[in-house]
Amino acid sequence: MRSLRMKVLLPIAAVLLLTSLGLLLKIQNPDFPIPSSLLAVILILFAFLPLGLLLNRVPARVLSRWMLPWNKLQAKLHKLPENRQVTIVILTAASAGLCYGLLQSWMQVAVEQGQVLSGIVRYPLDNAFYIYQVRAWNLWAQIAALGLRLGLSEIFMSVVLSALAGSLLIVGLALLIFAITKEPLIAVTGAFFSILVLYILRLTGFGGFSYPIVLVASAHTYGMLGLFFMLVCVGVLAVGRYRWGFFLLGLSVAAHPSLAIWTGLTVLVCILIEYSRIRDWIRYLPYGLLGLAISTASYLIQKVSYPILVVDPLAQQKYLPAYLKYWDVHRFAPLTNIVSTSLGILLLINFIVVSSTIFAQKDSYTEGSRFIGRFMTISIIMALIFSAWSQSMLPFTNVITVLLPSRFLNLAVFLYAAALIGLMRLYRNEVWVTHIVVLTILLLMLTAALPGLPQSLPDFPSLIIAPVALIRKLSVPHKKVVGPVVLLVMLIPFFRMMTEMNNFPIWAGVAVLTAALWVFLLRSDLTLAPDETFYRIPRRALVFFASMVLLAILVGVSYGQFRGGQMSFKHTYAVDPFWSEVEQGDGLLLTGSSEFYMSQLKGRRPVLIEVGGLDSLPYGIEGAPQVALLLKEVYGIDFFDPPVAARHQGALPNLPQVKALWESRSSAEWKRLAHRFGFSDILVRGDWELQLPVKARSSYMLLYQVP
Repeated sequence: MRSLRMKVLLPIAAVLLLTSLGLLLKIQNPDFPIPSSLLAVILILFAFLPLGLLLNRVPARVLSRWMLPWNKLQAKLHKLPENRQVTIVILTAASAGLCYGLLQSWMQVAVEQGQVLSGIVRYPLDNAFYIYQVRAWNLWAQIAALGLRLGLSEIFMSVVLSALAGSLLIVGLALLIFAITKEPLIAVTGAFFSILVLYILRLTGFGGFSYPIVLVASAHTYGMLGLFFMLVCVGVLAVGRYRWGFFLLGLSVAAHPSLAIWTGLTVLVCILIEYSRIRDWIRYLPYGLLGLAISTASYLIQKVSYPILVVDPLAQQKYLPAYLKYWDVHRFAPLTNIVSTSLGILLLINFIVVSSTIFAQKDSYTEGSRFIGRFMTISIIMALIFSAWSQSMLPFTNVITVLLPSRFLNLAVFLYAAALIGLMRLYRNEVWVTHIVVLTILLLMLTAALPGLPQSLPDFPSLIIAPVALIRKLSVPHKKVVGPVVLLVMLIPFFRMMTEMNNFPIWAGVAVLTAALWVFLLRSDLTLAPDETFYRIPRRALVFFASMVLLAILVGVSYGQFRGGQMSFKHTYAVDPFWSEVEQGDGLLLTGSSEFYMSQLKGRRPVLIEVGGLDSLPYGIEGAPQVALLLKEVYGIDFFDPPVAARHQGALPNLPQVKALWESRSSAEWKRLAHRFGFSDILVRGDWELQLPVKARSSYMLLYQVP
């Protein structure tokens, strides 16, 4: 046996050693006549062989000893009533999410709005950015304003909102997984694996539907916390806490009005489908009305407390169509954007298959998971129908466009990630689950080592293998209808990738491999006992190793985002001397482009116009006349006919014509503009040379003063 082992291990060690030396030579001398991609592939493939041999030597009793505390705790939790289990899941997930959010803290844009609501930063009543900030009613800015009024700093309130976001995210995902698996520990740990699924989607090219998918480490408070709040609402309803679920649905209007409308409509359709239980649902209606009453009170307080000066009562009719046509980045052709990417098509297919699989479960304890499947299906149909409506000539098109139904699909992305983890747990004794984990790790390593490979390859296991394997779980009538349709539609992304991208051989090979896997998955008996091996490796050892690798990837990504969050705290008036100088100035601050987004928050100073957030106009359309005037007079940009580089950006990027105009203005011209519009300082990039005295400078910014 020892000689056989030496015969196997010595050649592997020799290949690994030679390959490593080849990579070192290639790094030292790029002209070394061996392709680096070939060396990387050899290194990765051969690294898994000794790993398999190592895992094969791990005794089962060692793994059992490692898992003993977990198994004991899981057994104790299973003996508790389900209500107690739900409470434990919520408390544990909230605590874990709080820590996760604290480690992913970022400066929050809601705190910028809180500066205005608290009176720390004051604006003229006709300022467009002021109008937006007092019109954009939401609970998160009110929380930030309360903290600032109590004397807390902007950094502290940003950390609070980030921690709250982490708690909402983990609680929502954990409740969804618990509704499917009925296992408290799996629910909490599975929430973090769901986050990893979402990270992989982001890292491999999928940004989200209409709005980006954000995971705590982001400054975009409203979309992030609003989406997580809706996730909690669905999770609470899925685990049967209907009183709290309806209350949170009523309160969700204050969390994010547009997402609350779509979530409420979807829940309403789910209720109407179960018409036999309509009397039971009506019993919980007062709790929803209570939440709605709190939301209404929050809205009225903000509405009455902050007056605005309306220049043009007909601004919505004049400026909103032009904004949607030329400037908006999120609402531009929403249905086209949904189906324009291959990953988007694959995700929609996966949503349908996963929701069908969940909904097909007929056991009595799966009522919550069937609600998730029903909600996913209805939300997808509703988002697609109303997205098509927003691109039509039907009545109320502008209203539906502003409500942005395509964005609602991002909630389905989070539901999909949680449902996939839950189903993998339910079907853990099937080979396809292990295939997904192992292939995902392999493809992540390959795409990291080979920059030339398509970045969407790591999505291949979860987006291709999972739906086909789940089709096997459907009943025969469902399988005959859903199966052929899904398999045919899934070919569309491959044909698109082959025709649109310059990697035909790669995607042709992927298509062939996919067809082989489909046949294998649909026609084979894939059930394994828990103690069987997977390619001669004990499954428990392989799952343990894969879990550690995936968690290491999650920790690595999270650490990178932690560093980014720390950098966002450094660029504020409380830490950075440059922004401290910005804070000391009087009058409004003028910024040169969208690169200086959130300057008000960083410098605690009002801005003349937030050119980095022109996508805020639909929420404060009364300020559109002033925006159009400032763009024309100060930036030389026509609101009704912007340059191509600025169209559908939702912001004003760094444009050479603006730089040339500003550098050509004399000091006297700047004085006239400053006197007319009320600004005193100008913030631009370090390579802009204005005919004004420099007040402060940093490594990449200049602050000019208008004398």
